[in-house]
Amino acid sequence: MFISNTATAVLMAPIAMTASVELGVSPLPMLFAVTLGSSMCFASPFSTPPNALVMQVGGYTFADYLKIGLPLQIIMGMVMTIVLPLLFPF
Repeated sequence: MFISNTATAVLMAPIAMTASVELGVSPLPMLFAVTLGSSMCFASPFSTPPNALVMQVGGYTFADYLKIGLPLQIIMGMVMTIVLPLLFPF
């Protein structure tokens, strides 16, 4: 990870907003996708401070985060792709 999830949201929100305005669709689903996508960094212990804090205490390794976090990210991505357009139509 090069930047934090907060910085990712700050950088991507204007891009999503501009894209939705240019496409003539509601910006709400795109902004929700940016919000959820930027906070879905489960595959790295360094993604958020709580992940880094519990790594040493829990005896976790980087591979533990990959084993659990990567499938969780894939599942969340698929669920978001289906559910976001239903909750927030374009």
